[in-house]
Amino acid sequence: MFNDTKHIVATVRHTRFSGAYEILIVFNEVFNELANLLDSRLLLTYAKIDKNLLDDICEFLSTFDTAFEILSDSKRPTLHRVLPLKQLLINKCCINGDELEGLKQVKHVLGMKFKT
Repeated sequence: MFNDTKHIVATVRHTRFSGAYEILIVFNEVFNELANLLDSRLLLTYAKIDKNLLDDICEFLSTFDTAFEILSDSKRPTLHRVLPLKQLLINKCCINGDELEGLKQVKHVLGMKFKT
């Protein structure tokens, strides 16, 4: 039963967070090349995207992706890692004064999720 539950959690995690995270990473990697491919109407939307914020969000979320990967290990027990990783993620959600406003908002929302 434990292995079945772990498999379900790993599948949901992969399709929800990791899928979105991987899309963000790919978008960030090809960001500079997109301007040459977009038509004028999409170029206006593209120009509104803050590349620095995109970089910061991808970097911030990488810790969450790593934590999910560690906890999804099907070959080793991971229960003992839950609390230390949760604390790591809570600490990552602490807002620093010099961060971009968008990143502060992401950290605030995720930080609130840990409190519920």
